[in-house]
Amino acid sequence: MTIDLFGEPSAPQETKLQRARSKRMQKRNADGSWKINPMLALYGETPQKKCKTCVHLYYKQFAKKYHKCELRNNMNKTSSVSDHRVNWPACGNYKEEEVNTKVPQ
Repeated sequence: MTIDLFGEPSAPQETKLQRARSKRMQKRNADGSWKINPMLALYGETPQKKCKTCVHLYYKQFAKKYHKCELRNNMNKTSSVSDHRVNWPACGNYKEEEVNTKVPQ
């Protein structure tokens, strides 16, 4: 217990480590997955675009589809931490998928 300037007991202060952990947990879900697109911090945001139409998005098929982003460092992981949500706002490195409009002959 610490005493403040006026001789009153003061509440224990949060340490740097505790502050960093609580800040980190605000950006992540309970399972460790991201609440927001982590690529926005690196590349910024592309207005009015979603990741689902980007060429960097792919998925791994098991019992269900797990979407991943090629730009993330942990793209080979098969955990929920590395999953990428398709409806997240697109990052600044967004490239739209080319739609094949050619008619086969």
